[in-house]
Amino acid sequence: MKPRLTEADFQVAAERLGVPPAAVKAVCTVEAPNGGFDPEGRPRILFEGHVFHRNTGGKFDAMVPDLSFRTWTSRFYATGANMDVRNAREHERLARAAALARPAALMSASWGAFQLLGENFASCGFHTLQDFINAMYDGELAQLLAFCEFVMHDRGGKGLKALKQAVATGNWTPFAEFYNGSQQAKNKYDQRLKAAFGK
Repeated sequence: MKPRLTEADFQVAAERLGVPPAAVKAVCTVEAPNGGFDPEGRPRILFEGHVFHRNTGGKFDAMVPDLSFRTWTSRFYATGANMDVRNAREHERLARAAALARPAALMSASWGAFQLLGENFASCGFHTLQDFINAMYDGELAQLLAFCEFVMHDRGGKGLKALKQAVATGNWTPFAEFYNGSQQAKNKYDQRLKAAFGK
């Protein structure tokens, strides 16, 4: 089992971002409540078929409609008795996509304790996609540091501004939209982040 994040880890990240540790913990709690890895040591992932469609120009839509489709849907996410079973099945989905287009597939999954999308590897501080993937397998601390880089640098630091605003005002919607997209309300990410921060 990979080591879990410690209070000291959250404190370091919080100081780096200029927010309370509870803000960083809130994101981690909502994105991966059972941690960044399953018991087999695989990073927790979610394969996003609409991102695979985008990264491959839709050329696999007809061949594998459960892996490549134009618009986001939760319909094809893996199902199973618990998060560990579902994660194993998400890795199977990723492997199927990788057999068709490996870089595009790796970029189309969200990874680890903070569910960072592979296509954002550069904003997470990595020179190559493979460096990002290696870090996602390395441990939760590497995942946490990648999260810090992403929030500070993606889209000109928009995420960090929104995170600080959420802490100051209690309005988590701008951060949730930055982090989870314009459809975040369907999964109530803003409400869940606010609740997790308040615990």
